[in-house]
Amino acid sequence: MTAGSHGARERPYVLNFLLLPHRRHAACRHRRRGGRSEQLRLLLGVGLLGGFTTFSAFSLEMVLLIERGQFALAGLYAILSFALGISALLFGLTVMRSFA
Repeated sequence: MTAGSHGARERPYVLNFLLLPHRRHAACRHRRRGGRSEQLRLLLGVGLLGGFTTFSAFSLEMVLLIERGQFALAGLYAILSFALGISALLFGLTVMRSFA
């Protein structure tokens, strides 16, 4: 681990954890106004905060591999992450559509 990366892995998760009460408060406030709180909760919780955490972890791993000079492994990690992510999405869509 490089000197500048100490604790960097935990930061997105800590920030996500700290934002959860604010997300919950916004969803409750939206519900009281007659809004669709479930959609807002999913957008903020799963979409925004979930994507932030996932992308931050992926980016950090890529940068650490590159900093260590492991370019082949970084390239393989990026290609496999993308390919397996798309494959998992296609599999999930196929399974869900079979129940529809």
